[in-house]
Amino acid sequence: MNTLNTFICTGASIFYNEAIPKAARMTAYLNGCKEAWIPCFIVSYIASFAAVALGKKVAQKYVK
Repeated sequence: MNTLNTFICTGASIFYNEAIPKAARMTAYLNGCKEAWIPCFIVSYIASFAAVALGKKVAQKYVK
């Protein structure tokens, strides 16, 4: 999920940016994906712990 999100968000920010010349967009996209994947993965990993904790609280509320 994180990898797909990284590819989509990076692509949207590069391919719809008129400031980046069309000839340079694919190179910028590949470099952006390579550079953004690790930070996005770390954020997703940490956020998953918060989601699990919140999910447990909600599930316990409705199970009782």
